[in-house]
Amino acid sequence: MKAARRRLDALRHRGTPWSARCAAGASTASRPTGTYEDPSITDPHERERAFLQHDHVRLYTPDIAGRLEAAGFAVQTIDTYAELGTAAARHRLQPADLAFLCRA
Repeated sequence: MKAARRRLDALRHRGTPWSARCAAGASTASRPTGTYEDPSITDPHERERAFLQHDHVRLYTPDIAGRLEAAGFAVQTIDTYAELGTAAARHRLQPADLAFLCRA
């Protein structure tokens, strides 16, 4: 979570108010056992197979909330289906998808 800490430090350095926010998402459907990361996978095709995108090195699950909190953010977990109702499916969100609103 070095990137999250750098973001938080940058927000604090600029004197950004508490309302400064970031958002993250995770799904319990893809890896219910926890965040999967493997920086040793460097081939773009293998990364796409492992992480669903060629430029990613991890797939997050709800444990991302703890990681963001450890980096210094206050985190609010949002059940996307409960919040968005039928619009969630229209935006291709799955019932297991969560959103995380972070405040510096």
